[in-house]
Amino acid sequence: MSKIVFFDIDGTLHYSGIGIPQSAVKAVNQLIANGHKAVMCTGRSKGMMPEEYFHMGFHGMILGAGAYVEYEGKVIHRELMTEQEVQTVIDWGKKQKIGIIADWKMSEAVQAEISGLTEALEGSGSEISWCIYRRKEQNITERMKEETKADALVILDPGVLEEFGEQAEHGKYKGAELYGVGYSLKTVALLDKGNIQGLVVPDGYEIGYKSVKEIAGKIEHKFYKMKGYTTEYQIFSKKDFSMDDDLERFLYSYE
Repeated sequence: MSKIVFFDIDGTLHYSGIGIPQSAVKAVNQLIANGHKAVMCTGRSKGMMPEEYFHMGFHGMILGAGAYVEYEGKVIHRELMTEQEVQTVIDWGKKQKIGIIADWKMSEAVQAEISGLTEALEGSGSEISWCIYRRKEQNITERMKEETKADALVILDPGVLEEFGEQAEHGKYKGAELYGVGYSLKTVALLDKGNIQGLVVPDGYEIGYKSVKEIAGKIEHKFYKMKGYTTEYQIFSKKDFSMDDDLERFLYSYE
């Protein structure tokens, strides 16, 4: 009986200082040779994935905590920023010079987010001064030195948002307020501390759960037609968020 196996990346298929252990490569190859399905399942976005993972024979991938799902070469779910999310980011950044940090230049999802934000900012009094697409192994801090100073940073890469949030001082990172998309408890803790000023939190749990369910349905029934889903999100601002009062709301806000 064929089974589907989901693999995390960090600490499972990837070890710091080692990369992908050969034992992991052999294990995945043997799993596939035995007729089973292998799927990557990680909080990393596609732009944060080393190229070699895409050549290991995986049947599918669930990335960005469920924001992007691909199976047998077909994209079956891609979570984009909604019009309301874009408007929220705009409201945070009114009459400011804005810098954007995204995670993958070739991603259609990222391109759609940037395009939507650019169009929505027209006439708002604010402007996008620059946009950086983070490349693999790039030192984003050094890259930012090439750009003009921004009043606010809109970060669409959850990993960078955590990194900059940890380095922020007095509520700002190198003089810029931080806003972005994230879903980890660390990000929420940084919001509570005041290092991040605004956070859009997609329902990654629901996205991941439904994506796995659709993939399983396709594996079980060859002619099963996979469905897309609309999921919820929450928006938190530092001025009205308290870890003591709102943590439970964050954890269970989608129930």
